[in-house]
Amino acid sequence: IMDFCRNYGVSLDEKKFVVLGQGVFVEQISNGNGKRFRDKYNINDPIVFQMGSKNYEKGSFNLVESMKKIWDAGVVCHLVFGGQCNPDFSKYINELDKKYKKNILNIDNISDEEKFDIFDACDIFSMVSKTDSFGIVYLEAWTYGKPILACQNEALEEIIANGEDGFLFDFNDIDGIAKTIVDLLGDRHRRKEIGSNGKKKVLESYNWGKNLKKLDDIYKNI
Repeated sequence: IMDFCRNYGVSLDEKKFVVLGQGVFVEQISNGNGKRFRDKYNINDPIVFQMGSKNYEKGSFNLVESMKKIWDAGVVCHLVFGGQCNPDFSKYINELDKKYKKNILNIDNISDEEKFDIFDACDIFSMVSKTDSFGIVYLEAWTYGKPILACQNEALEEIIANGEDGFLFDFNDIDGIAKTIVDLLGDRHRRKEIGSNGKKKVLESYNWGKNLKKLDDIYKNI
């Protein structure tokens, strides 16, 4: 905004800008029960999770292609999708070879309760989407202390510290996504470290419990 104003000859006091960003109500979304989810679907293996619209732009098809490489390498894990029904994506999943399809759980029209149960149950959250400029689901995954995989762009680079609280990829970097998932699944300490850094960031910067208080103070001081 400051650059835009300078380019058009508008003078603004930078001290009057306060960046709050987006956020989540941490206390309201922290009741997920991973055991309930795993018991319901009888899943004991590690879980990679994607939540949201299931389409090409969100990276859903690319994630499956990455996971196929992982399964072909003999890594045992499950892939779970949650979100609204997309007939094209459902058709794609149903037409996969059964050796891949048996490792995929595709949940349509998921409830909030089950969504947060999966966040609690999963080991990695991946949504390498080329259409997201923020992505509340990243904050939800961080709230549960999970490492996240996302698409590298200027907006997400301001939110995700690559290699510290998540990982950023070119949209079509299927091999890179696969390698990072394998590395994380094989290193529980690393997963916990990355996820904990993300949770700390949510609690400090993207928690509406704090940010609404900041906003209230701003209004009172105007």
